[in-house]
Amino acid sequence: MWKSYGVTVAVSTINILQKTGCEQLLNDANKIGPVAGIFNLAVALRDGIFDNQTVELFEESLAPKATATQYLDDISRKLCPKLKHFVVASSVSCGRGNAGQSNYGMANSIMERICEKRHKLGLPAKAIQFGAIGDVGLLAALQEINMDMEISGTLPQRITSCLEALDTLLTYDNEPIVATMVVAEKHFDDAKKGNIIETIMNIMTIRDRKQISMEASLSKLGMDSLMGVEIQQILERDYDLVLSSQELRSLTLSQLEKLVTSNDVTNTRLPIGIEMLVTSFGNEETSSEVILQLNKSSKTSLNDEKILIIPGFEGMASEVWYQIAEKISHPTYLLQLATTAEEKDVEKIIQVTSQVKLRNLINWMCLTIITYLQHVLKLYAKEKNFTLIGYSFGSLLTLKIAKLLEDNNKHGKIILIDGSPKFIHQITNHLATNQISDENLQEIILMGCIKLVFRDGAQEMVKKVFSKTSMEERLETFLEHAISRSAYSMNYARQMIKGLQNRLKIGVNCDKISFSKLKNSSMTLIKPSEMSLKNIENDYDLKNLVGIDVGIQSVEGDHSSILTNPNLVKYVNQVIEINKN
Repeated sequence: MWKSYGVTVAVSTINILQKTGCEQLLNDANKIGPVAGIFNLAVALRDGIFDNQTVELFEESLAPKATATQYLDDISRKLCPKLKHFVVASSVSCGRGNAGQSNYGMANSIMERICEKRHKLGLPAKAIQFGAIGDVGLLAALQEINMDMEISGTLPQRITSCLEALDTLLTYDNEPIVATMVVAEKHFDDAKKGNIIETIMNIMTIRDRKQISMEASLSKLGMDSLMGVEIQQILERDYDLVLSSQELRSLTLSQLEKLVTSNDVTNTRLPIGIEMLVTSFGNEETSSEVILQLNKSSKTSLNDEKILIIPGFEGMASEVWYQIAEKISHPTYLLQLATTAEEKDVEKIIQVTSQVKLRNLINWMCLTIITYLQHVLKLYAKEKNFTLIGYSFGSLLTLKIAKLLEDNNKHGKIILIDGSPKFIHQITNHLATNQISDENLQEIILMGCIKLVFRDGAQEMVKKVFSKTSMEERLETFLEHAISRSAYSMNYARQMIKGLQNRLKIGVNCDKISFSKLKNSSMTLIKPSEMSLKNIENDYDLKNLVGIDVGIQSVEGDHSSILTNPNLVKYVNQVIEINKN
């Protein structure tokens, strides 16, 4: 057929994975005629989850694409002076990623970088990100493909369509990287809505239900962040379910199927979320006070024992702490964490410094960073005894501060409310992992804040916020809409969310923080009846950590509602009065 068009076809079996092979191929081609076009359409798939990948599998996948393209680039500059087209077949999976194809994505990415360098030098260069091709090629050879099958939001493209697109793309000289694909129409009729498993399988490019476990989590099945957003949108729009990314990653297909069938989130959702960890960001007007007195009763005297509260992840004096303080018959203070919104390490937060230092952090935030300990030592300067109440995340700082106060020859009582290093580590790792990116962590926080602020319109707000692509745009979109429902300025809200993000990061990694044994203090743990964790020691592993006996009390409620139970203050007062000097 080719000869009827006056075309000479020569098939070469030279190994172009070697530089000498590439050189020989181009020399042979030049004998037929000047080389005007080089097209690298080669592929070698060595798929597998990253844990199962090896150096050899990466090399095999990279060789026909990355290695061969590099050789063709170098040699063609010398042997092909009349070259008009240098084209490599990349993939949309390079930009979007695809489960089990880290090596394939890397191979395509290397080719694209080569094309970018050639383009800057004025050399012909075009990397084309193809979507799935349905009627010929690798995908068609691997399986019987339905041309109506949706794959990561695209439909298989026919080869005739690819060739038509190629004619257009080759004439487009402004960009070295282009793409062609058939975007699937976004429609969700009742039939599709009723089969959530099939929908998710299509999004995650899972072809055969028999090859996967219904009890495996979506993350283990290869769900990436882009797939997660698409699945979230479907669940929110079609099933009235609002789940964070981490909640979604932790769900199994079996759980998800039951979830959408029963429309009962409580059975499968995590026992605790951001909305339970944060109830308020305190009072913006008093946020700059590191040590804030909560009760100023005239009944107190200078000889009264001072109580210091270290709050949870919100890090501020919310209304509930004022209510608790009013029922404590001693001067009660709270350590506010607003001034260290940028700190990412507990050791930095409570670090002892010899003098107050001014730090110019960033343009929008020029403030004095004064270590917490200095303020705490000042508070207890004339006291031999101290009483610390640490709630949730505040338990980490409480233990650190207690040790430092002991080192200053003081004796104390420590009350921890549903908190310990092990508890915080496990809770935060339900929400995130130590490998999670800042972007995904912010996504979790924003999802929780949306649920907290927009209880009557969370779905719509989720769509608005997560329609934006960057972290900054998502945050600003949320703040713009939330500010009308909030007493806070945008700068303050932005600062609080940043601080919350950093404290969650500390929580996720707090298993790496060392805590010293205590000698001169007593400790009481007050737990809620509705515990957020089941597989944890009765004392939250505190005795093992700090080396002292731990008294345990239980109060009705969960992690959040325990603070409003009158019995909590009752037990707190009992501990304060024990062995009072």
